[in-house]
Amino acid sequence: MSKSNLGSTFRLSFGAALSMFDFVTDELMNRDYFKSDQVQRAWAMLGMLLANLAVNLAISYLQNRKRGRKAVGKDWLLVLSYLKSGVDAWKVASDSAQDEASVVNAKVGMVFCKSAELVTESIPGTVLQMSAFLSTSKARTGFQVRGALLHRD
Repeated sequence: MSKSNLGSTFRLSFGAALSMFDFVTDELMNRDYFKSDQVQRAWAMLGMLLANLAVNLAISYLQNRKRGRKAVGKDWLLVLSYLKSGVDAWKVASDSAQDEASVVNAKVGMVFCKSAELVTESIPGTVLQMSAFLSTSKARTGFQVRGALLHRD
């Protein structure tokens, strides 16, 4: 494997792992919001996560609809388990062949999904967490600091 392919594979894999870790920190922040009576922020964060899921499910359906219900269902399970970014990164890094029935190739599909995540969850979530971080005078937990800093993709 050439050095540039190895670097590209590392960046894709690291980005996918960071995206999956981001979901965990979002859920932990959501739990903290509910526990500390910041219910509006908790519902806003949950809404962003659900919007991200809904848009990614729609993208997955549009990308795989010609491959059949089984392929759509398999891809939906990847989306719902937040493993889709990792699988997409692997497909792009390994330069796997495109299925003829697939509407777009793996790289374009990954760009669509990451763009949807940025618009529906990452950018609004960063704004929400930073506003919570700056507006409270209480001591901040480690999850609040990590969540605010690592929320970007």
